[in-house]
Amino acid sequence: MSKVIFEKALRDITKTNQGNGSTEDQERYTPNFHSISRGISAAEDNISKTRARLLKEAQADPALKLLLYRTTTENKKVLRQWSEMLFRLSMAQFVILKQLSKEKRVTPEMLEVQFPEARLSSIRHVLKAVSFVVSDALTESNKILKQLIEEPIRYERLNRWLVTKNHYIDIMLRGFLTCHLTISAPAYRQENKDRWYAVHNKEGSYGIYKEKADRTGLVTSTLEYLDTDLSDLNPTQIKAIMDELTILSPRESMVWFINELFDCLMADFDWDKTVYFAQFVYKTLCHI
Repeated sequence: MSKVIFEKALRDITKTNQGNGSTEDQERYTPNFHSISRGISAAEDNISKTRARLLKEAQADPALKLLLYRTTTENKKVLRQWSEMLFRLSMAQFVILKQLSKEKRVTPEMLEVQFPEARLSSIRHVLKAVSFVVSDALTESNKILKQLIEEPIRYERLNRWLVTKNHYIDIMLRGFLTCHLTISAPAYRQENKDRWYAVHNKEGSYGIYKEKADRTGLVTSTLEYLDTDLSDLNPTQIKAIMDELTILSPRESMVWFINELFDCLMADFDWDKTVYFAQFVYKTLCHI
């Protein structure tokens, strides 16, 4: 399915929804599931081809390979944004085909059975996106693909931390460099300089635990982005709070900062900045 068909389908939907057609056309207009279904197939094919081309180029560029893959907690390498986008598009295709066949409305439970590896957040995200073309609010239907490719976890964290994208990237870079120095520079560790650790609570919310030593060796602890203030607490109280959290090791924290950096950049396909930082991280890790 060509990209032209996909773009034409979106233009037709947008034109009608924005009121550019006649009143009669607008009153009798209903979402064209066939056009949208073809459009999703075209988008999936286009993303798949883009992914294949980049993976081929990555074979000769270690920095690009670092950018395209992330390592899971089970030490498995998975694609970052493309795999998630293709997965969502496949789910959306399933939902729309069910609607075309006049079957009952697709529920989260039906998608969980069909896609057992899908996160509940992704399932809800896809259903919300597809609902734009089945709801009475037809003015929203042109947002379906934008909704499908957004990363809900990433935006959820940005909103929770109350930071901009650029500030988030700056935090991830500082965290990466601090952890890298802690791991690779004995002199840095001996002087007991700044230490950063990624932490998360039992609900899976992440924050950053920092230790900063002054010239006398006094260590000040702070816990950021988890709504906890350690400034007026004694060491025993701080320990009680930290015992309730999972603290990643310096190496695990470094990997977390790297993954967060690239996931944030790639969600918006900010290529110039993404490739630059991929090369920077790779050279830093290799001491080039």
